[in-house]
Amino acid sequence: MKKNKTKLLAAGVCLALAVVIIAMSFKEESDGIEDYKGEIAYIKCFEADCGHVEEMDLSEYYQMIRDEYNNFESSVECSKCGGRAMRVNKCPECGFLFPNGAARRGYPDTCPECGFSQTQRDRE
Repeated sequence: MKKNKTKLLAAGVCLALAVVIIAMSFKEESDGIEDYKGEIAYIKCFEADCGHVEEMDLSEYYQMIRDEYNNFESSVECSKCGGRAMRVNKCPECGFLFPNGAARRGYPDTCPECGFSQTQRDRE
């Protein structure tokens, strides 16, 4: 009688584990976009007669890149004139807007105007 109870208990535990594993396999995995909610993305138009700068939630920007541009982050359409716009960095020291890698030396986030790099500061 004791062996039957042990077998039933073991079978119950195995069944519960199987249910948990199956439930976890159907769980939708996060793409990580929501991790950027609340951070700001700056989108600058590079058309000579426009130059519009738009602030956008970074998670919304990544969602747009995923949905409309097949995860290829290059240029996007300017919301004002329809021209070519890109996400740019904003220097926390001087406020200058520039594309990644605009400075000839240093880190990709090195400001070509004042030379500040947040990456460099974080690593010091």
